[in-house]
This record gives sequence, structure tokens and C-alpha cells, in this order.
Amino acid sequence: SDMRRHGAALHAAAVAVCVAVLCVGPVVGFWDSIVSADEGTFDKIVTPETSAIVKIDQKNPHGEDMQQWKKFCEKLGEVGMARLDVLPVEVNILHQRWWNDDDDFNQGLARRFNVSIDVPDAEKFKPAIFLLRKGENWNKPVKFTDKKWTQENLIRWVQKYSADGNFELTGTSHVFDQYARRFLRAGGGGDGQKGAAARQELLDDALKELEALKDGRPRRRTKRMKKLGLGGLYSADLSPEDCEEIWEKESTAMREKEERREDLGYYITVMSLVQEYGLNAALDEKRELTRLYFERKAQDDKDQPLEELHELRNMHDKRTGTAAAKKSPYAAAARKLRRK
Repeated sequence: SDMRRHGAALHAAAVAVCVAVLCVGPVVGFWDSIVSADEGTFDKIVTPETSAIVKIDQKNPHGEDMQQWKKFCEKLGEVGMARLDVLPVEVNILHQRWWNDDDDFNQGLARRFNVSIDVPDAEKFKPAIFLLRKGENWNKPVKFTDKKWTQENLIRWVQKYSADGNFELTGTSHVFDQYARRFLRAGGGGDGQKGAAARQELLDDALKELEALKDGRPRRRTKRMKKLGLGGLYSADLSPEDCEEIWEKESTAMREKEERREDLGYYITVMSLVQEYGLNAALDEKRELTRLYFERKAQDDKDQPLEELHELRNMHDKRTGTAAAKKSPYAAAARKLRRK
């Protein structure tokens, strides 16, 4: 599930931070998907193999910019760093001129990113955000230049400059957005014959992929059922725990495939309108499809836990008998969900 993938990604990042602490000793923090680094740990955490988004700010930052930065990092966490491979990092700057009881801290990192600290007090310090792209020259980080810090501005910035930035804004699908960007750039992005031919080729490829997903699903499902025996997922040779694990893998794969099919169908519908009627007509249709798409997705997300618990209860019934199943944890959880 997304929750487990996100948990695994956070665990991996936390392990990396712990290694850095053991190697060099100074303070490293990890909270809300953000790694806090200093001059001693920065190069241990941010390596050329990983893209990183680095925020350089004063000690104890506050205000609307900070809130938008946190929302942006929370969005990274929702999507899952395992998929994005973009690590958010904070560097806090201290200046003796700003706080008489503090020493200078992390000023070397500020100079490294050409962030000016020559201001009379911390309130006049201007924070900055940079993108370090894996495999590229780190002497040229990409700076976030929008005057207004918002979650959506930061997401669009990462989508523009990072190969790993394929994640959705509110009310969109990252798969659809990825296809749509390719589609609109095809053939140079013009309305001429070359652009139309290139876009039609992309549509044909999407149709083939959609047909492959439709045709492949029943065969793979049947093969899995045969492998488990005549009883399918409810085989008496399997323990409830084994059944639960198999069902989770099966249902996750089925959900992911169904989401992919929906995204492809959505893309094909809207982009066919672009080809036939032009962009304005397609935008009107896209807004309506977006509303319907996320209404259905919200309902599916609401129904999914109850459906899975029902399947688990069926497995338990086969194993222990109906009377015993009434006392099972699966049945209790299902009853609790129904009351909600």
C-alpha cells in the first residue's frame, strides 16, 4: 500500500541519517519527511546519487513561507520518496550578529549556495530553496525564484526541473500529467502536420497499452488461482495469515492496474478531444472528467477497507467454520467499519 511504501522510504532515509550521525557526530534531525543537516553532515546525507531540495533559512523559521514549505514536504511524503527519490533538506543559519549568545553556524553552507547573510538581523534574512539533481554538476544548483512560496508553486518547480518530479497537484493524476506533457510537446508542440502525426502516434501507443492491460488481467488472475489449488485464495492448505498476505498482494496489484487503466482511458479521452476539436474544448471536458474521476476515487478509497475485511472473513470462515468466525478479529473489525 502507499502507506507501507512511504513508511519504508522514511525508514531508509532515517537509516541514512543515523549512519551520518555515527560517522561525524553533530546534530541531525528527521521530522515530517525533512532532514535537518549542518556543515558536518550535509555531504553525508546529500550525495550525488540522490536528488535533494535544500532550504537554507534562519534559526527557528516561521511565517507563511515556512507553512507552505512544510505542506510541500508533506506532499512529498504522501507521494512516497521511494518513487520520487527527492530528499527535502533543511539548513539553519546562525549569525553571532543576530543572536549575541550564539556562535556562527552553517555560514559555510550559506556561502556555498551564494546565500547572503550580510544583514543586520535575522528578520531581514532572505531564505532560499535549491534543487540539486542527481548526476549533475552540483556547482550549478537550480534556485527556486518565485517570489511567492506556495505548495503548488514548489511542486510545479520540481516538475519542471527534476526528472523525478512526476507527482500530482491537487485534483490531478500524475500519470495523466506525465502523458499530457509528452503529448503537448510531441512534434515540436505545433498545430502543423508533424505535430498532429506525432500526437496521433502517442495516442495509438496509449490505446495498445490499454488493450494489453485489459487482456492480461484475467489470464494472470486465473494462473494465480490455479497455483493455489481448486479453492483459489480460500484453499484449506493455507493458513489465514498466508491467505491475508496473498490477498493483500493480489488486491494491491489489481488496484494499481485498475488505476493505470483509468488514467490511460482518461488521457485518451481528453487528448482525442485536443486532436479533434482543439485545446479549449478539451480543457472544459478535462475539468468535468477530473471531478468525476476523483469523486469515484474517493468512494473507492472509502469502500476498500470494508471489502478487504469481508474477503479476510471469508478466508477465516473456510478455515475455522462459521460459528468460530463470528468471534474472529476480522468480523469484529468489519462490524466496527459498518457502524461508521
